[in-house]
Amino acid sequence: MQYVNIKNTLFFILLILFVKFIIAFGVIYLDWFQGFVDQGGDANSYHSHAIGAINWSDNPNLWFIILRYLNEIGLYNRGFFTFFNIFLGCILIPYMVSITSYIDNKKIILLCFFSASSFYSLFFYSVDIYRDPIMILTFIFGLLCLKNKSGIFNVFLVLVLSWVLFLFRDYLGASFFLAFIIVYIFKIDFLKFNPYIFVISYILLLNFLFLLGFFDDLIQYRTWFFENDAGTNLKQDFSNKNIFIYNFLSSFFIQFFGFYFINLKTFALFLLESIPFIYCLYYCFKNRKYRSKFVVFLISFCLIYGTLVAIGNGNFGTALRLRLFVYFSLLIAAFQIYQIKVKFNNVEK
Repeated sequence: MQYVNIKNTLFFILLILFVKFIIAFGVIYLDWFQGFVDQGGDANSYHSHAIGAINWSDNPNLWFIILRYLNEIGLYNRGFFTFFNIFLGCILIPYMVSITSYIDNKKIILLCFFSASSFYSLFFYSVDIYRDPIMILTFIFGLLCLKNKSGIFNVFLVLVLSWVLFLFRDYLGASFFLAFIIVYIFKIDFLKFNPYIFVISYILLLNFLFLLGFFDDLIQYRTWFFENDAGTNLKQDFSNKNIFIYNFLSSFFIQFFGFYFINLKTFALFLLESIPFIYCLYYCFKNRKYRSKFVVFLISFCLIYGTLVAIGNGNFGTALRLRLFVYFSLLIAAFQIYQIKVKFNNVEK
């Protein structure tokens, strides 16, 4: 990350936004990019529940409840919320990621906005009434509160947002809260341990917990993907207890590193999302001595949440939305570390 021409970067950001809004218009009204950008799926279920055509009474997530309530008071419109999501995915979320990454180098805001805007999955889940954009926005706002943690009010906000995230997706909120407790309450820093010994010990611990049945609910949830095959199901079913470690590592690498090539779309995802993720992970690992407590939280969240996703999720399509929280966390961590490293080296000189 050397000198950056801000005018050129701003030009490319505006160009990306322009292209995204043109694509969004084409997807919604002209049926462009079928197979690459899709509408419907879960969004149809949300819409049907909102207008009362079906009733998801069996533990509905918060997005179901919000849309139904808005419809009951006359404020629900699928088109409006679609364009609201597009605004979140194209502008507000990349901007929030950028200011969360910022410490003292204003060029980072532009660079991070450029990077966050390039995530295809964020745009993919912004062209209909999916819950993902509002969840990501809530998550980033929680990170911003943690970054600026300077009083009881911010701590209270973090706890409230953990609960909100839990209502959207239980293991997301649980991971956020657990990482907060580990890092900010018990002050545990995983990054100070020998990374190789830690990784081996962690995987062995997971295997032990698996044998004790600690992950039975997650495994049972994973079987849902086999019963409702969407064509991108992963092969690991964790039925053989003797190869848990192999299944876990295989599931983790496929879902987060993107080593899953069945068509042009999956290869494009690897180039646009997985390669930046791999580089950010490498950069954070290589420069971990420049970490802050906030960076430790981000890495801890990635570890906890990534573990739950790798065990509980059995579909690559679903992984695209689930891993965005890890991708954004590592992106923020990498930019934070970079600024700390630059500041440290400048002080030394």
